[in-house]
Amino acid sequence: MMRRWQFYLRLGWLDLVRLWPTTRHHAIIVAGICLPILMLLGIKRGHVAELRRDLVTSPIGRQVTFWSARKGELMDRTAVARLSSELPSVEVIIPEIQRVVRLSRTESISSASSPNEEMGISATLYATRPGDPMLAQLGIAAPAAGERSIVLGEGLARRLQVGAGQQVDLHLTRGRDHQEEQVSLTCTILAVMPTEQQDAAIGYLDLDLLDACEQFVRGQRVESLNWPSARTPARDGYSSYLIFCERENDLTEDDRKFLADRGFLLTDRTAEPPTPLDRLLAPGSREELRIYEAATTQTSQRPEPRLFFAPSELSEQTTADDVILPWNPPASAEHEGRPWILAGLSLPRRTWLREYFVQADLPFDYDAEPFQARTLAPLEPISLVCLLDAKQRLAIPCVGRNSSSSETLTSPAESPSDASPPGDSSTEPIAPASDLNPASALAPASALAPASALAPASALTPDNITTNNRQASPGLPDIAIVPANLTAWLAAYRASMAVYDPTIQLFVPLPQSPVYDRARLYARTIDDVPAVVSALSNQQFAVMSETGRIAEIHRQDRSLQLLVWVVGIGVFLFGIVTVVSVLMDSTDRKRGTIGILRVMGVSPCGIFVSILLRSAMIGLFAAALSLACGVGLAIALEWQPASTAHWLSWKPVVHIELHPWDMAIVAAGALLCCGLGSLPPAWRASRLDPFDAIVEGRFR
Repeated sequence: MMRRWQFYLRLGWLDLVRLWPTTRHHAIIVAGICLPILMLLGIKRGHVAELRRDLVTSPIGRQVTFWSARKGELMDRTAVARLSSELPSVEVIIPEIQRVVRLSRTESISSASSPNEEMGISATLYATRPGDPMLAQLGIAAPAAGERSIVLGEGLARRLQVGAGQQVDLHLTRGRDHQEEQVSLTCTILAVMPTEQQDAAIGYLDLDLLDACEQFVRGQRVESLNWPSARTPARDGYSSYLIFCERENDLTEDDRKFLADRGFLLTDRTAEPPTPLDRLLAPGSREELRIYEAATTQTSQRPEPRLFFAPSELSEQTTADDVILPWNPPASAEHEGRPWILAGLSLPRRTWLREYFVQADLPFDYDAEPFQARTLAPLEPISLVCLLDAKQRLAIPCVGRNSSSSETLTSPAESPSDASPPGDSSTEPIAPASDLNPASALAPASALAPASALAPASALTPDNITTNNRQASPGLPDIAIVPANLTAWLAAYRASMAVYDPTIQLFVPLPQSPVYDRARLYARTIDDVPAVVSALSNQQFAVMSETGRIAEIHRQDRSLQLLVWVVGIGVFLFGIVTVVSVLMDSTDRKRGTIGILRVMGVSPCGIFVSILLRSAMIGLFAAALSLACGVGLAIALEWQPASTAHWLSWKPVVHIELHPWDMAIVAAGALLCCGLGSLPPAWRASRLDPFDAIVEGRFR
């Protein structure tokens, strides 16, 4: 059996060699059929795959711009972090904020520099975050979170005459005219990026630093960079108002209705005035006064809601000759371990109510310096310590009313008054901290100073204090009278509605988390963009993306894949038909030879197998030829001519990746094409009558 198969194989090989021109012709035809398929597969894996990869990872294609619509939530840092974790396939979300600053070189400017260069160059800085695809596309790594690094546009870097690795100073200004405040921040130039406009003065700064710049410009404190807040005090909010009326001039029904319409609940406190007011009113005053407490439901139940009405806004609308005192529960303080309470009393300078206090000048005027205290008893100046938290303490200078040191100082911060309600924007600008003289101004001491450093040598003891019987009640803490806005600030601090800035020694509004108008989101691939857009739309965000372009890319990719299949199958089928025709003609020309072989004893199966083996060897030759031509074409198309060879500037560079699997498919296709194409001729040859074949072969 083996010898017979060897004979058939030798017969097919001799037939190939004897008819080499025909064999070569057949191999070229099959190679010409397989080579286009091989090149299409190589282009799809190489050039087309690169194009698709570029499109899939393109920052522009993956970018989704979104902002809060009418029903969408406001975007702050918390919302951005939540969206980053909840949205599907999100790489990074970068809020779109920018800030105009002035930049200058850190090193000294040469004498040849213009005055504008000495003041710095105005530039617009945009926010970036680690992993920013826009910078990554340029081969630039974005600054790390909070890193004091900056990416400059090439036009801005050229004007500043700086490069990567050097340093620039970032200058920020807030306020107006002589009240301006400036801060600077030194940043290292991380990279210089190309820009479409050569003179564009733009750069990129990390989002954390840009938020810090925005907070400073808005007057907030930036603790991480030691930038103080603006000298704008926190608003004076109160838990209630105390309404004082003389008994013969009590509130009318219209007055009560006016207060009720505005949500105030009146409580008669004549019999039991709020602590420690009962110890500050003169003996017998309660027989001549009516005292009411006006509060709302919220302020009576929780300390967070505050009342920001100026007392004059209420007293001017009432018929009775009343005096309204803004009120907060007293705060706690201490001196050398002895407890004190701070009662906030502020009244108009001229009012009949002062006569009902144990001392007419005990309450402060509305424009008094807030950081000071008074006592009923004469004593040497001391400092009462009010603990803000575990690390901060506030020292409040305190003097007795009969002491020569008890003169009222001019306040650097405006307080609520009948003429100017709390939070009124018409107050005078606040002087910079450097304008205050610590030696003469009664300002808070350093927030980090120990309590022992705040107290003078003279101690506050019952032996050196002369008090009336109301102040010296046994078991009760001593009372210090402070301006009403100080207790308002302390209450706001406890309710986390204000913070104390030790740099400027002032209670300032609570820093607000930045809210972003819009943000740019990058999906991992363009295929993930539709799902991200759908998720954002479901959360009521307005969205703008390249979904139309992405759908077009998908259609083109599907069309290209279909084209490869159509061309491959079409070429393969036409190749089979061509091989059938060629081999059929070749078999007809050898009818005489086939007849002689049959007469010599070769079986029909032997004729069939010999023709199949001959076709298989042609297929092997064709596969080798197509693979060799494919490798040569791939090398030629990927060859990059030298830049000096201008006559080859027309040549494109196309990446063709000949994968081993594709080469195996093409080789198998060549064998299959020859095999299928040889079946009809082999079957027909095996069915020939030997004598008819010899006779017909003689006449061909």
